Amino acid sequence: MIRLIQLATLSALAICCMVLAILSRDPLIYSRQSWALLALAIAILFTIALALRRQWIWAACFLLCAGISLNNEWQYQRQKARVLATSPDQLRPLGQRLIVGYRDPQMIEALVERQAIGGVFITAKNVRDHSPKEFRQWIDHLQSIQASNHLPPLWIACDQEGGPVDRLSPPLPKGPALSSFINTDGHYDAATINDWGHTQAQQLRSLGVNMNFSPVVDVPPPDSGSTTSNPLDRLSQISTRAISADPMLVGEVAAHYSLGLRTGAVLPVAKHFPGLGKVDTDTHQFPAHLDTSLAEWQKSDALPFAMLGQLGEHAPAVMIAHANFDAIDADTPSSVSQPVIALAREILGPDARLITDDINMVPTYYRKGGPGKSTQDALAAGADWVLISYMGETYYQVMDYLLSHSIK
Repeated sequence: MIRLIQLATLSALAICCMVLAILSRDPLIYSRQSWALLALAIAILFTIALALRRQWIWAACFLLCAGISLNNEWQYQRQKARVLATSPDQLRPLGQRLIVGYRDPQMIEALVERQAIGGVFITAKNVRDHSPKEFRQWIDHLQSIQASNHLPPLWIACDQEGGPVDRLSPPLPKGPALSSFINTDGHYDAATINDWGHTQAQQLRSLGVNMNFSPVVDVPPPDSGSTTSNPLDRLSQISTRAISADPMLVGEVAAHYSLGLRTGAVLPVAKHFPGLGKVDTDTHQFPAHLDTSLAEWQKSDALPFAMLGQLGEHAPAVMIAHANFDAIDADTPSSVSQPVIALAREILGPDARLITDDINMVPTYYRKGGPGKSTQDALAAGADWVLISYMGETYYQVMDYLLSHSIK
């Protein structure tokens, strides 16, 4: 019985170590990378202990776990070294189309100095240990480096929608959801919404932010409620963030809010084209499909985007989602699909500025060729920027791929 317990314990440990070793440089456990380090330490210790007891098969299993983890780290360090050894002249045309999140500020400073990125994504983890003044000084420092390289200002981007998604609160005040500006009878005050957009822009500018991934213009079904009980939608939960189930109302409110942001010198980014309101699977963690017919889509999901496109030079940029749009390109995530991105420009106008959702999400990170190939395809399809936000270190993998495949 004791031997069976020992065997079961070793088996469970070996499986856990193997999984963590394989995922040691993976977005799925990025927020728990200490687990991967623990697994590596356990693997090394058990390899030694089991070898001393001449249990060679088990020792080999744990040695394999340690080897996989160390190989992943070695591959990452090689990619990073190759990128940092590349001249700014080669990095610049590619890097200016990438907006990158971070955990280590020194990583971002090094990339800005090498002209290797076009923007920085900031979120709660980046601001929590700094006063607003300190953080703004650091952003100003990055912008001064960018200016010294004779490049346009960096895009400093964030998710500050209001309501349930306010990633910079604190230190900024928590803002209202755009849906809260609509009365129960469907009426709203345009000036109030516009003023809120302008006020929020001033708050964001106090931190150096000039791009906000808001408004959410996805149109949920009229009968949609909270999605918190949906096991396939743990993070997106669009129905809790949507403005309304009425596409005309969504477009109107989003337009007034966007114009307010623009008057405050912040570029709004409407999301998520072609629409996630009727997608019940979370693209952070799963492949997903928008299976609405094209005719229905044109009357519903497309309408807010078309209305925003009519703002012309004052129109927001637009974020392209990772859900496959079955009516247009069922086999490819929208963010890397040439037909879907062409449709976005048809709806929004040829001068629309388009950015992908985070390339670390499952549909693009685990696609054949990985995040590098997904970035290549997104840029080739017509996206202006690719977002690498949740795990900023993916930048090195992406840039190494782009450089080795001569992407211009």
